[in-house]
Amino acid sequence: MADILIIDDDEPLLMLISASVSALGHNVDSCTNATDGLAKAKSTDLDMIISDMNMPVMTGWELIRELKSDPKTSNIPIIVLSAQSTAEDYDEAYNAGCAAFIKKPIELKDFMEKFQSVLSG
Repeated sequence: MADILIIDDDEPLLMLISASVSALGHNVDSCTNATDGLAKAKSTDLDMIISDMNMPVMTGWELIRELKSDPKTSNIPIIVLSAQSTAEDYDEAYNAGCAAFIKKPIELKDFMEKFQSVLSG
């Protein structure tokens, strides 16, 4: 059983992913903005973070930079969710140290396959 944090300001998608990951027996915490997500990541031991990139206040890119620069959170695998999926977006995510990039709108089957793959290492 893994501890997963999901960060997305799209609440219906957040609920769908949370329910799908919870159904596999994992502990899921969630929040609707990156600022809260950063605070939770720094105060909790996590096995994975799933984050949207386009959010108000703090973007997912800013969140990733903060997480990867902190020794406590730098090794947490991150799955990126984004409606913007140019080659540059993919490159930026992988260069930032993300484990996977999933284009929105997500296909749940594709998401779950990538989730399982990243979780299993």
